[in-house]
Amino acid sequence: MLFSRTYGIASLFSPTTRTATGSVVLPKPETEMQKMVHLADYLASRKDIEMQFDDSEKEKLPSVEDYILTFGKHSGKTLPQVKETDPGWIAWAKENLEREPVKSLLKQM
Repeated sequence: MLFSRTYGIASLFSPTTRTATGSVVLPKPETEMQKMVHLADYLASRKDIEMQFDDSEKEKLPSVEDYILTFGKHSGKTLPQVKETDPGWIAWAKENLEREPVKSLLKQM
């Protein structure tokens, strides 16, 4: 069976179940196509996964001391400057920010 946007992923599986919120719950995959659809669906739902297929395209991470924030209330400051004046923001950012390179730089602090 070919995938069709009209029917969506659920059309590749039968039977499907709906949760109380109306979300489709796919049954355990049995065929190779179903396994691939499950994997693609899982990967698409993960916002924190960054795929790098070629190391030559990977950008060099700037140093913590040199990187200047370009967003928010601390825009124009370096991370060490923010840590000195607002350590609570650094703690919050470590837990909540997903954007790179800030996320990786915060791990170094």
